[in-house]
Amino acid sequence: MNVLDIVGAAIGLVFVFSEYKASRWLWPSSLLMAAFYAVINFRIGWYANMSICIYNFLISIYGLMVWRGIIQSKEKKERPIASCPVKLWPWLIVATVVLAVTGAGLAGFLAVSIRPYIAQRFSVWGHVWEDVYDKGFQQTRAMSAAAAGGLFGKGAGAGWLKDVVAANTDMVFAMVCEEQGLLTA
Repeated sequence: MNVLDIVGAAIGLVFVFSEYKASRWLWPSSLLMAAFYAVINFRIGWYANMSICIYNFLISIYGLMVWRGIIQSKEKKERPIASCPVKLWPWLIVATVVLAVTGAGLAGFLAVSIRPYIAQRFSVWGHVWEDVYDKGFQQTRAMSAAAAGGLFGKGAGAGWLKDVVAANTDMVFAMVCEEQGLLTA
């Protein structure tokens, strides 16, 4: 763990605490956190994450300007986030669950039928340690990397999982666990 990891975790904790307490420090901490992680992601080559951090930075600037009254809302009356009548909520919840389950089932069926190696990975799931060099290769590496990172991680770019083929696309969560720690992931 290096200094940047400690500073990043501290900024993140200040942001979460200020958001929970609805403190005025929410805006400065959100700006600082977004800028800090944009630089970190740029340094380790995670450009998609960097662009999300830049977007968060810009949205934080906009939120700060609205909060300070620099940008005025056109509406006089504040509208609630959800203006759906309460009697329709059960139907919306049921429809959401049905659509989510149907979409997940269809995506799973398509993934297994189009790419048969995905079905092989699922079949090995309960006993990956029996064949660590063939069928359980990625799963065992991912679990080992997550365990090696611990709660706080080894530091940005300091993990060994990045040397495994296609780890940056197939094992993103394990890489984040190893380098940034389980608490950050």
